[in-house]
Amino acid sequence: MASNQPQLRSGVDLQLQTAFSEGNWPTVVRLADKRARTLKKDPYYEILKISAEAQLGSPAEKAAVVAYVQNLVKAGTPVADVESLELLEWASNDVVDEGFYREAIGPLRVRLAKANPKDKMTAIDCLESCLLHWDLSSAQQIAALTDRSFPQEHGFLFWNIVTTYLYSSSDQCPSDKQKLYKMLSIKQIEKAAQLTEKAMEAGEEDMPLRGIHTEEEILLYFDMLESGGDLAQLKGVLAGPLLNPLNQFRLGRKEIVLRAVRVLAKAKEWQAVYSLTRDCLSEKDEQGRPSLLASDWNIWKSLVEAATHLMSTNPNLIREVSELIDSHLSVEGLKPIYARTLMLAKVLVSFELGEIGQPGTTLKPAQSARVLQLIQFVEAQHDSPSCFQDIKRFVERLGTAEQEYFAYDRLPAIAEESSGYKAIAFQVLTWKVRYLILTTPQGRSLTGLAAGDSTKRGEEKIAVDSLRLYRTLEAAEPNEMLRAQQDFMPDLAILASICLLKIGGVGRDPTSAGFESHRTDFRDLLLAAIVLEHQLQKTPKHSGINLLLSRLYLNLGCAKRAYAHWDTIEVKRTIVESHGPLFFDRLSGAAPDVASGPLLSSSVQSHYLRSLKLRMPRNLGDAFDAEAYTSILQIPKHTDSLRTSCTMVLGFMEEMRAQRAMRTKTGDSLAVPLIAEITDETELSSRVDYASFPNLESGLQPPLYEALAPGPRISNARSHLTILAERYFSLLHFKPPTPYKPASATQAAAADHAHVVETLSRLGNSLNKFLRGGSATDVAELTAHERVYYNLLSLLTSLVLEAVGSTRQGPASETLPALVDSAVESLEVLLDLTAGQISAGEGKGGEEPRDSILVLASLIPISYVRDAASAVAAAAAYVTGHHERQTARDRSGETALRKEVLVGMKTLEGAARDAQAEGAGWISGVKDEVSKACFVQILAGYVNGEDAGDGQESRSELEAALGRVIKADGAGEVNIWARRVVDGWRANVEGWARVKWD
Repeated sequence: MASNQPQLRSGVDLQLQTAFSEGNWPTVVRLADKRARTLKKDPYYEILKISAEAQLGSPAEKAAVVAYVQNLVKAGTPVADVESLELLEWASNDVVDEGFYREAIGPLRVRLAKANPKDKMTAIDCLESCLLHWDLSSAQQIAALTDRSFPQEHGFLFWNIVTTYLYSSSDQCPSDKQKLYKMLSIKQIEKAAQLTEKAMEAGEEDMPLRGIHTEEEILLYFDMLESGGDLAQLKGVLAGPLLNPLNQFRLGRKEIVLRAVRVLAKAKEWQAVYSLTRDCLSEKDEQGRPSLLASDWNIWKSLVEAATHLMSTNPNLIREVSELIDSHLSVEGLKPIYARTLMLAKVLVSFELGEIGQPGTTLKPAQSARVLQLIQFVEAQHDSPSCFQDIKRFVERLGTAEQEYFAYDRLPAIAEESSGYKAIAFQVLTWKVRYLILTTPQGRSLTGLAAGDSTKRGEEKIAVDSLRLYRTLEAAEPNEMLRAQQDFMPDLAILASICLLKIGGVGRDPTSAGFESHRTDFRDLLLAAIVLEHQLQKTPKHSGINLLLSRLYLNLGCAKRAYAHWDTIEVKRTIVESHGPLFFDRLSGAAPDVASGPLLSSSVQSHYLRSLKLRMPRNLGDAFDAEAYTSILQIPKHTDSLRTSCTMVLGFMEEMRAQRAMRTKTGDSLAVPLIAEITDETELSSRVDYASFPNLESGLQPPLYEALAPGPRISNARSHLTILAERYFSLLHFKPPTPYKPASATQAAAADHAHVVETLSRLGNSLNKFLRGGSATDVAELTAHERVYYNLLSLLTSLVLEAVGSTRQGPASETLPALVDSAVESLEVLLDLTAGQISAGEGKGGEEPRDSILVLASLIPISYVRDAASAVAAAAAYVTGHHERQTARDRSGETALRKEVLVGMKTLEGAARDAQAEGAGWISGVKDEVSKACFVQILAGYVNGEDAGDGQESRSELEAALGRVIKADGAGEVNIWARRVVDGWRANVEGWARVKWD
């Protein structure tokens, strides 16, 4: 409300309203001034005039509105009406920071509400404004005033309670008063609870006006008591009539049960957890059947978990839990979702509790209770899309003999015994389970092959079987197998492609985080891409396939194709926080021309700039109107996490880094308030959602989305380091605008130098903090190139400070030569790392495009070579420039730098030039290769296996199965795909050709 242009007060003449709505500020000023002189007793037009003058742009006019507001605060005078205050709030919004609202506007809002205590709409409007600007001190005063003024309004009581509670939990409340305000809010809601409990005990139908009525109010009461940390008090209240979870459950309210179970489990009150979940699950409906309201997976899981802690002293619990599940399963007309939950609960019981009188596993896997329950589950749920994911965590826990029986004996037998849809479902499930087992430590032993190649052979077999069934389904008539085609062909394409990725070396080293191009057989990766693209023609919107292809093409340096698949997913702005890093992380290194354009601004930045325009989103006001107190407590936490989001930092810094490389700077991202307010103490949050990404691997090894990532996922430390890096470049590359002419150039230069020295010192400390002062896991949050690069920046801050302090009148620096040598060595290490990655496939002969693909897959490391060289060059240029300025100012030369310093800078400049030349040479070389007219045919031949040598003989079955899918209609599909990929590569290297290396 306050950030948008407000509506003028009713009664304002049409001419003035028109001028105001059209933004004709000179006319508004003239007309408002005229009205103000005529209506001297009404200050509204004077305020309107001042507010309009602030829109004219003059600093003096902008400052006038701030001074006017400050004078009102000092004078203790209330603003006459809410419309006048809205004008002042709107006019000052873009002039001062957010703190001005709490200092001035908020107190004026309180004053206005107090001056009109019976004006309900004014009070509500003032409260909403204070909440949206997160002025909790003023909001609490207004809420308390409104509750006192309108005691008959039930909602105002809880507005007062929740606002006081929020204020007590915020840093706006003085530390010595936080306990007081928190106690006040708890006492208020406890009093309301007591009134309700008395009415319930007296059997009254109408609840007291000042009591607790709704489920939201009960949940608020629970949350406030839980935050107090007094478990004994909470347990006592849970035993009472109002907050009793079982009583609430009987009223159809399950949320309080889930919260109570969570709190009791956290406190390890297992008997209480068991009793509560058992009682809820034992409830009957009107027909005397078990109530399905409690048939929630979390409740069943809590019941079993509690039973595992209690069964050593009460073995009868196993029978009791099993009978409880069976009683629910016996309900006629059970909905599939409930049946799935109950059968999954039976599987869980077999794993956690075993069978009555016998262990869950035996020496004979065919008699294992765990295996039998899994078989029973898949028999009933084989047509469920989540069947594999449901059993995945349990299959991992089976012993080797059990896994072998389940995956290699029983599941194939069921597939052979069945027909039609069920037979296909079990075949697909069999291969998924076998792939899962291959990714467990005991997976190798099940293939009967040598440990060195067993996994690869197993994956080849699964890929062949998957592709054969895929081709069978593809060739079948739709009217015969339409459902099977729709349900299983995407899964088969994904399974075959993942096997190809694994065969090609993706995720071969479970200890490394991210894609390693130098250990990869690119032909298998490209074959996987073709299989997925082939399926995408039938299911173009399949999110899992599009995500997989997007990540795969980014790793191969084909940003154009990657974005085409990412765009198909249509990630909405509401989920860009959790999904954005899947595509945009390190995009400035993979495709700087793409990252420097409008994509990040429209896709990522706009979400945060729009959502965080006010301190709190407008739906906070909606939550108050709806009396949704659970949301009221959650919205501020969510909004704070957005303000300190790694994805938000990524959206601005990736663009800034790319624009620096392309020299197409459109603005200063570091000056954006969301970035500017981040300090070293800010803990940035990371929340990435991989739910749509195919994940068939065991939890005992890194999932595929990590193996295909360009490096470790975004984190607090890396996000801070990216900001510090851009601040380094912004500082050393800064040039004052041309019209800027200081009165004293010497004084201005001295002040600028002092600023640079101070800022570099802070940057050096900050870089060291995140590189060396963080947790032990921080090292794993960076790639090898990133670690060298950020350590180099830290070193350069020290180098510049040491160099500019080494003047001729002072002693020679003892550490500067070592710093210069270390900077040069860092550049050489980066070059060696990148060159080793790029040359990993050289010398294989033929016309394979592997050498070119290695360069294309190494664009992110090359980008760090460029940035490191630029950082070294910037440091040397600043030191040399400082020397020249000092020489021009002081002809005696005493304040100029020592000769050995300048020699060191020449060394740095030479090393930077050499690194830039080598990096530019890699790009130029690959550009020449992919630009060749025959490169499409070379790529198609490479994928088709032409000139592949004897290496393909051992996988002839796989090659044949692939050929039947991707060459079903001849070689045209591969040629068309090759053209699209090469076009993407050409577009990317053209973008890289515009990167400025000097």
